Order: sequence, then C-alpha cells, then structure tokens
Amino acid sequence: ASAEGDQEQPMLDESHRSRLASWRSRLTSLVPSFPDHAKVRLLMRLLSVSNSACNLGVALYNGSAGKLGATPLKPCRTLPAFSPTELSRAIWRVHGHQLLVDGIFSTDPHPGNIVVGRTADELGLIDFGQVCELRLEARIAFARLLVALAEGDDQQIAAGHAELGYRSQNMSVELLALTAKMKYGDAAVLRAKSFRQYRELSAKDPVLNHVGEEGLGRAERMINVLRGTSLVLGVPYEHGPTTVWLDMARSLIEEHGNAFRSGMQELPDKDDGFVDCILLNMPGSKDPSQKQHEFEEFLDAMSDADMEVHCGRLV
Repeated sequence: ASAEGDQEQPMLDESHRSRLASWRSRLTSLVPSFPDHAKVRLLMRLLSVSNSACNLGVALYNGSAGKLGATPLKPCRTLPAFSPTELSRAIWRVHGHQLLVDGIFSTDPHPGNIVVGRTADELGLIDFGQVCELRLEARIAFARLLVALAEGDDQQIAAGHAELGYRSQNMSVELLALTAKMKYGDAAVLRAKSFRQYRELSAKDPVLNHVGEEGLGRAERMINVLRGTSLVLGVPYEHGPTTVWLDMARSLIEEHGNAFRSGMQELPDKDDGFVDCILLNMPGSKDPSQKQHEFEEFLDAMSDADMEVHCGRLV
C-alpha cells in the first residue's frame, strides 16, 4: 500500500502543476500588453500615487497626534516627473558630446550614476572613476564609421571598422560590417539571428587581436551601458550612436576631417583592374604616399610570382 501511495503522489503533484500552469496562462492572457515605455510611465504614476498617499498620512498625523506632543513626521520628497524617452535621449546626447566633441568621456553611465531632477532637462552625472580620453584622429575615424552605419553601405562600414583597428584573418566585408553594426549601430540588430550569423562568419574568418586605439574598447563599453540604461527606461530601441550622435559626427568630420584623411585607400593594379585592399594609416605609421609606393612594389612582386594577394584583403 505504501508503494502504491508513493506512485500516486508524483502523479498528483504533476496534475497539480498542470492545473496551476493552466490558470497562470489564463490570467496572463487577461492582462493587457503594454509597450515598455508605457510600463515605466505606469510605474512612475504608481510611485507618485503612493508618495501622495504617504504624505496625506503624514499630514493627518502631524495635524492630530503631532499637536498633542508627538514628534512630527517629515513628508516624503516629491518624485521627479519626466518622460523616459526624453531622458534616454538626453543621456545619449550628453555622452555623445563627451566622446565626439570633448574627447574625454565616462565609460560607466549606468542608472546608478545618473541623477535626475524634476525634469529630463535637469540631469546630473556622478562617479567619474572610469574616464577615458580619445585622440582627435580616432574620433574622426569613429565619426566616419557612424556616418557609414547610418547610410547602410556595408563596404564603407567594413572599411571604416578596419580603419579603427578591427582585424580578422580574411577581412571579410560581411563580418566586419556585421560586427560594427552590433558594436556601434542600432540596438535592433542585437537579435539571436545576428549572433548566429556572427558565430558562422567568425568560424570561417577568425577574429584577430584589435590593433587600433585602446580607448575605442572603452567607447564600446560606454555604448553597451547606455543601451542597458535605455532598456531600463523602457525605450531600448529608440536611441543609439547612429541616430542621436549623427549630427555631432558630421560636424566633427566637417571641421577636422581634412586634417585627418581616411587611411582606407583603394589601389588599382597594373592592368587597370581592381585590387580590393586596404591601407591602414595607423598612428606612428609611414607617410601614406610612401606606404602606397611600397605596397605597389609588393603587388608587383606578388604578380611576378603569379600568387594571389591575401594580405589585408576585403573579400
């Protein structure tokens, strides 16, 4: 009898869990679905109502027991009222200005380091323990990549990403463009499909060590933290570098772009064909014209040997 009871108990537990799951599903279907930003607004409204109710209780207590000698209570502070969308945009704008205009930026802009006043216009930033500086030349190259991302030209995106120092074994345009979009582009690209595509492409074309400005890794971190902050505010896809920073990127290129020309060059071969290669104008490297001359000599040597050029090739 005991053995039969032990067998029936798991069956009862399974039936009970099944009924609970069924009721949970029914209740979930009855709850209306709201956009994320609406949920944040609803939460803010509920907190405001709770705050007002608390202050009402404090006023009643101070007007009764407080007048009879009890220690008066302090009312709760008024909660700030702001638009999550406007606040998200303001946070992106401030940090974009730090990166592109000032060249000195905080790399840790999570919600705990942001103080909000009564409106989104009253914004305070704290904790500058992780500040990074980015040279003007690197900022211009980054600005060019943002413009390419906004225009959606994969060839230009890949070239701009390579100029920033991203390297893979074969320098595949598809891999370089996709990685740039995931790191610096619209957050909407961060889907399971993109990650699967990245795994497939990087398996065919292994990613090598980054050779560009070290501060760009800190800029990437800042962008990811800002994406998380927008997610907390309920607007994960509203703002990003290619939208909120685009005007600053174009202004930077217009003002200083001629002083730092792009290091990406397309070289014709001896037969007026096209050798789809990149020349990287890295800090401390030789003069671009000298590099081009040396590279052309290299192409001649490779052509004489009847060999295919692979070094730095965009395929």
